[in-house]
Parts: sequence; structure tokens; C-alpha cells
Amino acid sequence: MRRRGWVAAATVAVVALAPLAPASAGGAHPAADSSVTSLCLPAAPAATPSPAIGLRFGVDPGLAGNPLPSLKGPVSVNHRAELKALHALQPHHRALVIRLNRLFWSGGNNLLNTFVHEAKSYARRGFDVEVQVRYHPTKTEDGDLAAWSSWVHHVVNVLGQVRRLVALTITNEVNLAISPNTSDGSYTSAQGALVHGVEAAYSALRKHGWAHRVKVGFTFAYRLDPLADSGLFSFLAKHGGARFLHALGFVGLDDYPGSVYPPTLVPPIDTAADELASALATMRDCYLPLAGIGPKTPLWVTENGYASNGSVSNTSGDATQVAALRGMVDTVETYSGTYDVTDYRWFNLRDNNSNGSGLFDKDGLLRDHDQRKPSFTAYRDLIKRDGQAIP
Repeated sequence: MRRRGWVAAATVAVVALAPLAPASAGGAHPAADSSVTSLCLPAAPAATPSPAIGLRFGVDPGLAGNPLPSLKGPVSVNHRAELKALHALQPHHRALVIRLNRLFWSGGNNLLNTFVHEAKSYARRGFDVEVQVRYHPTKTEDGDLAAWSSWVHHVVNVLGQVRRLVALTITNEVNLAISPNTSDGSYTSAQGALVHGVEAAYSALRKHGWAHRVKVGFTFAYRLDPLADSGLFSFLAKHGGARFLHALGFVGLDDYPGSVYPPTLVPPIDTAADELASALATMRDCYLPLAGIGPKTPLWVTENGYASNGSVSNTSGDATQVAALRGMVDTVETYSGTYDVTDYRWFNLRDNNSNGSGLFDKDGLLRDHDQRKPSFTAYRDLIKRDGQAIP
């Protein structure tokens, strides 16, 4: 694997910052907690990786939430074609987790019932299911953490009955405060909602005897705002505590090299695989210790993608997407034992709009009318090669 000109020879470089203004206990802005005293710089991955441990793969169906949407708008989903593609994507005797996104608290029971229906449908067809339980409150609920905890209990009571439910991500990217549609960071007390929600979910799972089957975690958007990133993990160190750490089953890394951080790549000096390797190292060696999250808590790649940059009539970007996908999955597999990475999800199954200009319009394995890109076959081959076996 190529190495960039790393900023320091040490595995992690830490830069002292001036104290920031104190915040309320909930943390209305992710970077506003007075406990923020350091900034994690991108780290070099281990020179000699430990033996790989294998991965459980997954993918996100449906439309991708888009912080920078296209003026064209997404093409409607053909659910029959989507299901056919999912069956084709899963090799024989390999696990494939279907990740259902954006179960908003503000959607109430109507939206929850829709998710239950979808989860049961995928489970009947032999897929494991993971659900992203978003904070995303209404205006009247915003900041009411007691009501939020009660809602999370209710969600677990209902969704946990789906026997192939394997994970719940509680809140989404609370360190990101620029996109309420896709992330929770702009809502009041979002950091507190993460802590309270993880604890509430685990409590409900234990009550029903489901905690061994359903893991609870949270997701983190890598490196759009390093101050907000450190602010989140410093908040967790101060407000998480033993109960939170015991409840935490994984930490999810959302990483998009070439579109979010860094916004562009210059191969062969810098590749998507290089950047993801650095993100894994930075997470395990700096961010997680900053929160007191130890090596026994698995690290998941909960979102990872790369655009094909080719329209329906121009497929010149397909090979670039395949190279990035293969490189990033190879990287996660290589460092899975070193950083205890157990799960990997590709975002997304299908393009929102294959001729669109939105940030995540073209990250799919399928074009917007369900034609398979070369990346579809590449991902299936990687699942077959490295994926967790189904007994």
C-alpha cells in the first residue's frame, strides 16, 4: 500500500488547542464542549498488520440521503428490481446485512411500522437487517432526552421482535451539523441523545433477552470538521461513563475518500484505500481512546462509497469506482485484525440519479434504472472471498 507524506512519523499526532467556550450538558454544537483539549490528526496505519479476521458485509437499499442534493432529484425505486439485485449480490453461504436508514423520531409510529414491515420482509427472504434509529426530533421534542429515551425503548420493543435484526445504530453523525436530513448534529442536545439512546436501546434489549443478537452502536462522519470530531469524543469521555461503554457494541465509521475527506484524490500518490487505512488508524489510535472506548469495542465501517462519475450514456468512471471499491475493501480486510474491524457496509445499492450532480447520486452499485455497474460484480466477488460464512 502506498504511503502519503504523513505529517508525523508517530502513529498519532495530537495538537493542543486553546480551551473552547463551555456548552450545555447536551452539547448543542458538537465542538462546543469545554473538555476539548486535543485534535486527532490523520494517522499512518500499522506497518505490520495483524492477521485478518474476516468481515460481515452489507449494503444500503433505497434512496441515499444526500447533504448536497442534485437539482434533478432522485429516480423512484423499483422495489422488485431492488430485491432481485440484493439476492444476486449475496453469494451462497455468505452473510449480507441490509441496512435500513433514516428511521426518524419525528416520523412516529407510522414510520416505525414501515420499517418493521421492511425489516420483516427482508428477514423472510434470508437477509440479516440493521436499522439506523435517527434522533431527528420534531420542534417540540427537540432536546427532550427523557422523551427520546422512551421512544428508543419503544423502537427496540417493536423492532427487536424481528429475529434477523442484528444491529441498531443510534443517532447518525452527531458531529456533523450541516445537514439535518442526513445527520443529527444540528439538533439540540444531539450528543446527549447519542449517550441516552445507546443506553436506552441496550437496556430494552437486555430486558427482552435480545442483547446477544442485536448490537448497539453509533456512527461518526470522518473528518469534515476536526474540531467537531474531537468535541464529540471528548463529550463521550465526560458524559458517557461505565453504563454507556458497557452498552456500546460497536462504533461506526462513515468515510468517503475523494468526496468528503479529502474532497479530491491524486492517484497514485494518494488513493481511496490509503485514506481509509489512515481513517481506521486514526479512529482506533486517537478518537476512540479520547472517549475512553477501548480495543474490545469493535470498529465497523458503517458507510463507505465512491462515485462512478459516469452518466448512463458515459460510463468512463466505472473502472475508477471498481478500483476504489476493491482497494478500500482490501484495506479493511488487511487491517481488520489490527483495528478489530468486523463489519463493512457499502453506500449505496443504487444511484439516486445516474445523471445527477448530488454528492452521493452516483455511489451505487446499480444505475438509477437498476442496470448493474461493474462495481456490482466486484463487490459480490469480494463478499464471496472475504465475507462471513453462514453456518
